Amino acid sequence: MKAPGYLSQRWINQDWRFIRMSFQDGEPIFTFNKKCGAKGTRYPKGNARLCLPNQVIISLIRSKRGRESLRIQVRKKQQAKKGERVPYEPMILEKFNLFQKRDKFRDDKRFRGRGVKGNPKTGQLRLF
Repeated sequence: MKAPGYLSQRWINQDWRFIRMSFQDGEPIFTFNKKCGAKGTRYPKGNARLCLPNQVIISLIRSKRGRESLRIQVRKKQQAKKGERVPYEPMILEKFNLFQKRDKFRDDKRFRGRGVKGNPKTGQLRLF
């Protein structure tokens, strides 16, 4: 079952990306060029990769502390069992909450979970 966020217009507008980490010369390199929910967003064990809004990732990568907290969070998420909830690192949580407060876009409550503007009872698109 997909998370309800996948169908949210706000979630789509925020541009959520999944983070892939590799190492080069002992330094972590973060790749976040694909959107969450795309093919390849799961580890071989089946658990999901870390997903964050693009702006949050960029603001974290700018500082050494942010890169370190991202590295720790990616490792925690990778080592977790399938379906296990992983709490966010404090710095990531702080940046994410700041981002959420600044984001003024709000979903229309009448169409929550539908993903399309249409009839709330059937979820069908209005043609005219």
